[in-house]
Amino acid sequence: MQKSRLSEDLWETVSVLARYFDGMKCGHVGSDGYRKTSDMRVLLDVVRDLLNCGVIDPDKTVFLDLGSGDGRVCMLMSYFCKWSIGVELEDFIYEEYFQRRREVDLLLSQGLLPLGNNLCILNGDALNDDTHRQVESITGISLRDVDIFYTYITLHDVYADMLQKKANPGSFYMVYGFSAILPRYDGFTLLNPDVGGHRLVALYRLNSKVKL
Repeated sequence: MQKSRLSEDLWETVSVLARYFDGMKCGHVGSDGYRKTSDMRVLLDVVRDLLNCGVIDPDKTVFLDLGSGDGRVCMLMSYFCKWSIGVELEDFIYEEYFQRRREVDLLLSQGLLPLGNNLCILNGDALNDDTHRQVESITGISLRDVDIFYTYITLHDVYADMLQKKANPGSFYMVYGFSAILPRYDGFTLLNPDVGGHRLVALYRLNSKVKL
């Protein structure tokens, strides 16, 4: 889907949202701490690429952020996906989502497009079956229904192992935070080492399982 097929109101809204979040990046221990936030400007370029190549279909795509922080990536992606779901392990970070949501709702009330009902952020462990069942009980979405999984580089290899066992073959795994050296994951094919053209986001696809 080309950008021209999406409304100008939509792109104005997500551009304002991206600038808002990029003005409040965080690191738990200074700028080099373990907690880092994705650059929303970068993700908008990533979204354009994924729309253009058909990886994202706004009427069908289910997106899951495996470490959603304050929910900013999920809020942005909710404008482009049928479902945008996030799971955040740390209680104190998850609690920030509610403050961010209030701020975003106020920002969007100034003539921009509001967030929809396709957004779900939960406090839990994205590696835990109980959390997966909680997501499914609220949204009706299981891991095998997810089209795009997303994570910052933290635990990227651990998540890949989990997805190789539990996700649907053909689903996509998008990892933010790499530059020159990209990992290879068992069961995945690297489709695009530079989605969006910023040398930060790599896109993988889970291979079909071969029955022996």
